Amino acid sequence: MALVRSKYIKYDMDIQEYYITLEALTNLTGYTSDDIALAFGEKVNINLKNISHSVYRLIYNWRRSPKGKYAHKKYMRKKIYENIQEEVIALRNAMIEMAKGAIESGMDLNAYINDPKETYPPTVISELKSANLLDSSHKDENDLDISYTEEDEGIAT
Repeated sequence: MALVRSKYIKYDMDIQEYYITLEALTNLTGYTSDDIALAFGEKVNINLKNISHSVYRLIYNWRRSPKGKYAHKKYMRKKIYENIQEEVIALRNAMIEMAKGAIESGMDLNAYINDPKETYPPTVISELKSANLLDSSHKDENDLDISYTEEDEGIAT
């Protein structure tokens, strides 16, 4: 499999996670660049990465048992990378819903991002469930590392 190439979602190879872009919010929602800048401040791109990471935190923490938590995290990263059932589209939509929630809530952005259990809009959870990204089952720890291709390295940031 390979990384998804899109102007709406990018991949950070260092942390092995996708994040949404400003173009995703301006083109796929009714918000203007000014609305987004007002809500997220000067560091829009950094804040969009933080919001995207908070969605990953929900995915990773869906497994409540401490046993196998690291393997579960690696499994979910690999599942998203393999993108067999359009997981990346559902992930992007969940990140957009999370960003919309941040804009509409009027909350301090740091509080919104740092306490996501209290702030996740129900649409985030429904988007993730639609692609079976909220999976709490136990995973074996074998063969969960991602092997990137040369093409992937050209796509990732």
